[in-house]
Amino acid sequence: MGSIATDGPDGLNNLKRLVRQSWFIDGLTDEEAALITILPNPTEYPFTEQYAALLQSRFTQTGTIETSSGHEVAIWVIKDAQFSRKADWVTPIRDAVRVLEEFLDAPFPTTDIIVEVVAEGSPWYPLGASYYVTYVTIGEEHYGSGVILHETAHYYFNFHPNWLKEGGADFAESYIEAQVGIQAIKDRYADLQAEYTYCTEEQAIENIMHLNRHYSYDHCSYYLGENLLLSILDAIGEDALGAALGEIILLGREKYLTGDSITEQAIYDAFVKHTPPDLHNAFQTVYNTLHGGPNLPNPPDDHPDDIHTEVIAKAAKQIAIGESVSGDLDYQFDTDLFAFEAEKGVTYRVAVAHDALRAASVWVYEDYWGNGPLPSDRASGAWRTVRTPSGPQAFWVAPASGRYYAGVENFGGHSGSYTLTITVEEDSNAMASQGDG
Repeated sequence: MGSIATDGPDGLNNLKRLVRQSWFIDGLTDEEAALITILPNPTEYPFTEQYAALLQSRFTQTGTIETSSGHEVAIWVIKDAQFSRKADWVTPIRDAVRVLEEFLDAPFPTTDIIVEVVAEGSPWYPLGASYYVTYVTIGEEHYGSGVILHETAHYYFNFHPNWLKEGGADFAESYIEAQVGIQAIKDRYADLQAEYTYCTEEQAIENIMHLNRHYSYDHCSYYLGENLLLSILDAIGEDALGAALGEIILLGREKYLTGDSITEQAIYDAFVKHTPPDLHNAFQTVYNTLHGGPNLPNPPDDHPDDIHTEVIAKAAKQIAIGESVSGDLDYQFDTDLFAFEAEKGVTYRVAVAHDALRAASVWVYEDYWGNGPLPSDRASGAWRTVRTPSGPQAFWVAPASGRYYAGVENFGGHSGSYTLTITVEEDSNAMASQGDG
């Protein structure tokens, strides 16, 4: 029954409405089975009038495509109102299936693509477009845009880290558009740079590993992920990238079916495996810079770096406000922790000065065992990170008096030395005068 839920009065009433329909009683056609798949979950979207309308009247565009792997994929596009006269939703979906299966050399992972087109202004769904594994919903206003290609690509790019799930779907959209003559890859890459720069400069996100660790789900996943894949395409070519992504997609699905998830190391290994030997250095440069590279065994370290492990964190060097302390980021993804005492409501400036570290960042962590979650929330307005020629700075307001940790982190840059200084920021307007990081 797709997404239909029967708990609660809305669920039971809507289920009763469904089973009383004459077309349901007579036995389901393939089109009717596709309709049931997209019926909304009334416990989340209790719009019973819209539900009833879709049961009684709907409009459908259908099609099929015989894939290069030899199986037929049926396409069902369903709407609760008339399609505009010239709207053709099936053709771009066919293009996506054909191009992606050939590029990835991996069979399209379903025999039915089911798309619900949501009329503009409909209260059914709060999002313009979403992928729900068994079907896709797309707002009517997205007709003619790359959103149709992006959501279709999610049938491949799904069981992966968010940068690859969303960045991969964005990359697929760009690749398909290039293959069907809508926009050349080089033009898409140029268009992407504004969003990429916003993430790396205004948001101060060093690379994908930095984003993974501190930002969880973020729209920069789309931009950094696509930028990485476009850059790898330029470095190693279509055949190598397609083969690597095909393997990564199959491995992600395999891991998901066993209750596991694909690792960043496995993704990196697949890229290395399919990169021609003479292009390995070019790939490595791109990957280390834009992604950060795989997690490698950590060599000896000069300062503890595990905020999650109490014994290690409690061994962090205690520094006084106004004191400067030196350290080294000894390897990729090294984090050095320093403990300090802060007073509630006081604004602190946590500054890192260095010469050679390209990708250093500074964070303030709360005491994991006393004051709740970590790291402190950038979005709350309680702190702000900025860039200076010598290194990053964080302006931070202590939410409570107690012990905190300053973390100096390396996200794929060269190892090197730094000096950390924590001071009280006397001017309470200092944060407002600084640009976002």
